[in-house]
Formats: sequence, structure tokens, C-alpha cells
Amino acid sequence: MSIETPDTSSNLTLGALFHHLRGGVGDLGSTQVSIRFEQRSSVGSMDASQGGVPTSLTKSSLRAELDFHDQTLHRADMMATASSRPGAMRVSFIRDDQGFLYSAGGVKFGRFGGEVNLFDIGSFEQMLSFVTVHDVTIDERHDARGASLNILDVDVDNDGFTKLLAIFGSDSEDAPDDYDLDSYSVNLTAGGDLVVDYWWQLSGEEGSSPATVNCHVTLRLSAAPRRTDARVPVDESMPVLTSIDDVWDVARTSPT
Repeated sequence: MSIETPDTSSNLTLGALFHHLRGGVGDLGSTQVSIRFEQRSSVGSMDASQGGVPTSLTKSSLRAELDFHDQTLHRADMMATASSRPGAMRVSFIRDDQGFLYSAGGVKFGRFGGEVNLFDIGSFEQMLSFVTVHDVTIDERHDARGASLNILDVDVDNDGFTKLLAIFGSDSEDAPDDYDLDSYSVNLTAGGDLVVDYWWQLSGEEGSSPATVNCHVTLRLSAAPRRTDARVPVDESMPVLTSIDDVWDVARTSPT
């Protein structure tokens, strides 16, 4: 991720809000980051003459559970689904005293010879610092256990939200650059865990047919007890891989 110095002339940014609400979580000690990304794309008319359904509908999702200690990634479990493929793909990384081990299914682990750069809290916060906040509405609620939650509805402009898309939405194959941003929403929830939640809808055309792409991102940041994994045996018959994409390729070609 490329980081630049944000414009300090702005009074408030999404990065400043995120920094304040996380209260140092993620700097030292053990931290868990959970990320959910969901996308639904449709092409075709929704009118009654065609049964009220699009001619083409695809769905995909990615879930990641990341364990950090003192800002260092120690374990990552990721699962991806797509309507074009039955079942789910699972990829895992575990740090040991020689680097990282990888798995494309969670059963056998091979040696990984590359860098596992999946997510960095500080870089994420800096990218949020480019998003200017114009207004914040705070709603206090209580969870099922009675704990107090502060839900912040954050008002950002179109340009600011477009910068959010560059973090998790820029690799979407179903949303060409000429699609229009129709609607979006940004919320932060504080109280125990810190949750960043945002969704958006894009619209355009595929040929002569209307098309829409709906996406939803949820990121949960929480302090956690330090996780101690049992030593994982290395399967020496597995090839040494050096790219995260190569691990996903193995998962993609493995039987579900």
C-alpha cells in the first residue's frame, strides 16, 4: 500500500476517528482483526416481464481472521467463496521460528518462503486519514449483554468514499472503472470491539443491459489473549511457495 502525508488542513478525518476509538489496540499486545468482504453483481432487467430477477447474478465473499502480537502477524485464516465455484477455498498461514508455513485447506502445512503482507493496522489508519469527515451522528445502544455501544454514522463525500474503495474494493473484476457510485454508507461502532462497516452500490451497463454491483466490508478490531498454537509439523512433500497468489492457486485447484 502506498502511503502519502494526508492534508492536515482538514479538521477531522476517518483515520483520526479510527485512531481515537481504537485507543491503542493494535499497537502492543495481542490483537485480532476480522475482515468480511461480500460482493453481489447482477446484469439484466429487474422488471416484471422478466420475472423480477436479473438475467445474471453472481456472489462472492472473503473472510479473514488475523492474529497479531505487537503488530506482528502470527496467524491468518482466510476463506473465499464464489458462485462460479462449489464449496469454499481456505488458505492459512502460521508463523514459526523459521518464517511462515502455508496451507491450502488447513490440514497439511508446507514451508512458505515469501512475505505474508495481508493487513497492517497503521497503514490502514493512514489510508483512512485521506477521507475527510464532514459530520458524525452518534447513537448509543446496548448489545445483548447490556454493554453500551456507540454507533457513529459518518458523513463523507463522494470523493472521500472513493478513497475507501481503493482499500478493499479496487480488485473487483465485476466493477469496471466507468461504473457510477450510486449510494454508500460508513459506520463505526465502539464499545468493546471497534467495528468499521461500510457498503456501496455501483451501476453501469454490460453491453445494452443494466448492471449493478453491491459490496459490503466489515472490519472488527479487538484486543485478545495471546494465542499459543501447538507446533505444526511441516509436510516436506509440499513445494516451497513464495507468493500468496500461488497458495490461492493451490486452493483453487484443490477438490472441495
